Amino acid sequence: MADAAQTTPLGGAWLLDVLHEVVHAHTGEGVACMFLSADEAEESTDLSCPAMTTELAGALTEALDDQGLQPAEQLQAARFLLPSVEGHEHVVVLPVVWQDRTSGLLVAAAAKAPLGRAGLARVMDLAGRGLGLVTDAADAAAELTVAVADRVRLDGELRSTRMFLELQERLVAARTTGDVVDTLADWLAAPVAVQLPNLIVMEAQGEAGRDLALNPDRSPAEHEVINRAGSSTTTRVLGAIGRVPARVVTTIQAADGGCAGFLLAAVGERGRDVTRRAVDVSRGLIAYQMAVRQEIEASVATLRQRLLTDVLENPVDEQLSNRAAKLGHDLSLEHVCLAVSFRGPAPSATVREKLLRLIDSAAKVASTAATASLIGPVEDFVVAFVPEPLPSGAPALAGAVQAEAAAAGLEVVVGIGPTTSSAERLADAGARARWAARVLREADVGAPATVAHIDDLGIYGLLFDHHRAAELQQFAVRWLGPLTDYDRKHRSELVPTLRELFRQRSLTESAGALHIHISTLKYRIGRIEAILGRSVEDWDNIFHLELALRVLDVTELLHRPAEPAPPI
Repeated sequence: MADAAQTTPLGGAWLLDVLHEVVHAHTGEGVACMFLSADEAEESTDLSCPAMTTELAGALTEALDDQGLQPAEQLQAARFLLPSVEGHEHVVVLPVVWQDRTSGLLVAAAAKAPLGRAGLARVMDLAGRGLGLVTDAADAAAELTVAVADRVRLDGELRSTRMFLELQERLVAARTTGDVVDTLADWLAAPVAVQLPNLIVMEAQGEAGRDLALNPDRSPAEHEVINRAGSSTTTRVLGAIGRVPARVVTTIQAADGGCAGFLLAAVGERGRDVTRRAVDVSRGLIAYQMAVRQEIEASVATLRQRLLTDVLENPVDEQLSNRAAKLGHDLSLEHVCLAVSFRGPAPSATVREKLLRLIDSAAKVASTAATASLIGPVEDFVVAFVPEPLPSGAPALAGAVQAEAAAAGLEVVVGIGPTTSSAERLADAGARARWAARVLREADVGAPATVAHIDDLGIYGLLFDHHRAAELQQFAVRWLGPLTDYDRKHRSELVPTLRELFRQRSLTESAGALHIHISTLKYRIGRIEAILGRSVEDWDNIFHLELALRVLDVTELLHRPAEPAPPI
């Protein structure tokens, strides 16, 4: 600082040089010094320090001026933290007093706090003896150290607050649970997933997200989280297992206080604590979206079920088309009607719901129409009206439903009705599809297939006509009435014997199927011929009797009340 003599009192230049050297000795490299003269007539700054640039000097002068510092009035050493002066924000100001007045200020600036407590005390001791500077600068240094620590802590809290405000702003813009999952995963730069209470993955960001799914068989910790889901909303951190990374998992609460699912996020670069807080921030929004979605889906499902019921039972309603359009269906298009039924006892509501989802998925793949399929339970069937076009055809769709159901462990039959449009014709198509499914599921009728169009059922399809049910019944009574009456009065089994005789076409095989001796079978045949007054060996009689048996079977099936379906 050779030029400092120009801005300091006579005889003070050498002391200013010594003071500058002491400052550098106690602070190390990277410190920039300048002298601010108290005399406004003099040059305001001396840039002889090699680390001081014109730009830095200007920035420091402006920042100190903002602090209210006046070179002519400053009598005590001071410390400032000036964030606006990047790279030299830690500033020490040392007053230079000459002949009982402040001659100017020596300013030392550095990236970190210059001068430790001991160094500052040493400088101030020297400066105090030589220039009359204040002697309590060491206390000021201690106060500044505390202030700097507080500022660092506050800066960290501010950065954290800004970071989570950014996440909240992005989450608010998310419209669906999938959007929330994607937003959270992008913000964390780590996989995220949402599981339902039954542990089905509802949403996930890719396969890495699906890998996060809870599995009670994988670890005791996961088993505990699942078991306590209904009574705890505690956020847990699960350690890494194999290829599954460490995860933060929390329970998503339903409106009734129960468990609506689980939110999981992998612990990535942001760390466990940030991931935990981000999961806590997100779960409330997901819980709200899931509750709203469930209400909407329940409402839409109810409306669709009412629409399906009216299409089948009240097709003349003039508002059907408008109601259908509001729900995403176009009844003016041609539709293929499928009726799916279980073989065996009525399944549980959970199994029926599984079948509904399976049919809906198969219909979406098969149909290229822009409108949705109308699917729902009807009696003990699931009926689906699938809009054309179906490039692979209705049999392929029905076969896909049956195959996928079989793969899921469900034994079903699929009846296909005629392809048609308009509400009035859809009702008839639905009735015919259900009839076909009913014929297929009844083993006693003798239709061995699991998938069939009503037109391919032969006599069973022709017997569908409900309006001629009385004529069909009269035909069966004319040929088999005496035999059915005899069985009813005597509790005998002559009608089943006749049916088995026609089915097996062999006395030996018929006797074996009936588990009776062949002599007993011959006796029964004699009783049958005597009661009917007809020979069972005459081909004409065989044709009419066998047809009457089939009519009897199908008309009984037709009049059998459908089993009530459990609610879904």
